Amino acid sequence: MKKLAALVLSGVLGMIVLTGCTTSMSYSYKVGTGDNVKVELDTSDGLMLENGLESGDEGFRVTEDDETILQGVFVDEDTYDLYMEIVKYADGVEVVEEDSANGLTWVLYEFDGNAGMESNYIVWIDGSDTGIIMGSLEGTRAAKKAFNSLTFTVD
Repeated sequence: MKKLAALVLSGVLGMIVLTGCTTSMSYSYKVGTGDNVKVELDTSDGLMLENGLESGDEGFRVTEDDETILQGVFVDEDTYDLYMEIVKYADGVEVVEEDSANGLTWVLYEFDGNAGMESNYIVWIDGSDTGIIMGSLEGTRAAKKAFNSLTFTVD
């Protein structure tokens, strides 16, 4: 009887350990630029990655407790350049951060839009033909948490 109890207990513990090992999720996209982009999210802080946007367009969303924290779409170089120009010259845009790390170059900016204060990212995947435009209505802190949990790679 003790052997059976020990066997059951070790099986349950093994299932708990295996269940706890999944700390990321990912989707791969064949984007309009011809690149294959893998989006991976570290889920250890309770964030989830969803395929598609609330509008139904192709892209991805990072959610927490069923609330959209950050959503993104892939863009070509012309669209990326257009967004960068808008950030430089548009009234009411405040650049919060410009940086480059982990194969990405990005600008984080705030803008008081029609839906409220937006915290948006313009990102270029270094060595690729693909950019990413991401937006959040949940504040800069939440947007940064979500962004820092994401990894983008091109196959």
